[in-house]
Amino acid sequence: MRRLILSVLGLLPACASAVADDLSAAPTGVPGTKANSVFVFGGLFTTGYMGESIVPFTAGIEGTAVGGVAYQRHLHETPRGFRLGSEIGIAGRFGPLSSAEMWMGISLGHRGVKLGPVVVSAQLVAGFSVVTGPSAMENFRNQEYAAGKGDPTLLYYLGPEVALRSAARPDLEYVYRLHHRSGGWHTLGNMRGGNNAQVFGLRWRF
Repeated sequence: MRRLILSVLGLLPACASAVADDLSAAPTGVPGTKANSVFVFGGLFTTGYMGESIVPFTAGIEGTAVGGVAYQRHLHETPRGFRLGSEIGIAGRFGPLSSAEMWMGISLGHRGVKLGPVVVSAQLVAGFSVVTGPSAMENFRNQEYAAGKGDPTLLYYLGPEVALRSAARPDLEYVYRLHHRSGGWHTLGNMRGGNNAQVFGLRWRF
């Protein structure tokens, strides 16, 4: 299992680089789109599924907190402002069953729309997530849909987000993200779902 996890995670940066090599170089001098960024966040896991949890403060709270940091690098930006990149992150999950998490994925987003003094942008990170142990909700969904025969160690990762930044300070963003793990309807780990966390944080671009 460890070799499989390392092999899957090791393929992600190579895939991102291969896609970027097929695209033209990113335009320079675009405000607020520096290539590197660090995202620091914290939040709470919910009791709902992804569709029930994507809007903040609308789902029940499961009782497990999460805090982490992610590094992201833009590999390409089109003239229309669409951005392709890669992300790697680590987090701690603190609750009845505490554990650590690591994820890697590809990011696809847009540099944003200026609304007066504020720029609003959106992004999706998709990849794989590995944990050192299941959360309480992952155990519940394992029993509910897989009769306890699932394995949430390696699942798919999705991170849809919305970010706000000041046009005067384009390198600092205020971010809301849904931190989502899923087995993709039993296509990975024999898990139908995993868990969702509503997280808020700051991203610094450099």
